[in-house]
Amino acid sequence: MTSLAAPAAVMASEPDNPVHRRATATALLGLLAGSVALPAMPEPPVAGFEPARFAEVIGDWLGSSGVGG
Repeated sequence: MTSLAAPAAVMASEPDNPVHRRATATALLGLLAGSVALPAMPEPPVAGFEPARFAEVIGDWLGSSGVGG
């Protein structure tokens, strides 16, 4: 992944959990040149996951990164 010249975004899980650790997201941000951190969110199907908010955050990033056209 570190050799790819593609935009990358990293989203941590909120709350942090043993499977998707915030430390892993932070490490990826340090390894992937030009990557951006997106706001942390609950994972589905955890209570608090908001599909519309998730789609909004991803859509905003795609629009600002040039990936979404």
